[in-house]
Amino acid sequence: MKEPRILASRIIYEHDYVMIMEDDLEFSDGTKKTWDYACPKGKEAARICALTDKRELIFVKEYRGAARRRVLKLPGGFVNPGEGPVDAARRELEEETGFLAGSGEVIAQEVPTDGSWRDLLVSVVFFSHLQEGGVMRREDGEQDMEVLRIPLEEAVRMTHNLEIEDHKTIFGILALQKHLKNNPYV
Repeated sequence: MKEPRILASRIIYEHDYVMIMEDDLEFSDGTKKTWDYACPKGKEAARICALTDKRELIFVKEYRGAARRRVLKLPGGFVNPGEGPVDAARRELEEETGFLAGSGEVIAQEVPTDGSWRDLLVSVVFFSHLQEGGVMRREDGEQDMEVLRIPLEEAVRMTHNLEIEDHKTIFGILALQKHLKNNPYV
């Protein structure tokens, strides 16, 4: 099947982190449709799987505007220009949770394909051997963020029982579960 032809593309709204785009499309049968989607200003983000020595996964619970409530999720954020995903994840982990991490690795990557986001690569970064004592530098709107430690097995159970709603967190936990299965000495 042939991809639709883009007749026009325009920005209909622009903010600090996101642009709302609108494309006029023409499909192979001649049907025309306008498609709206969000485009982050950053092209890459990091989601963090930080595992304590007690095998607890670090989560944050924070207010998310689209959900209109507090959501349980793995820490994370945008990758700044000139920064790689591991460095961004290390920075975000300290800023959001106060945990310090040494070496880390990208264990999975995803591109959200729900039809409403474009051009965002999300890297899942794994850290172990964490230390407390970092300096939290939260952004506006993150001051009431709660840091939680959930045993890994409980987090996996919550994921399989659909108790966690954030898709990047679900993807991250499943990627971590696979990574640990393939690397049992971590």
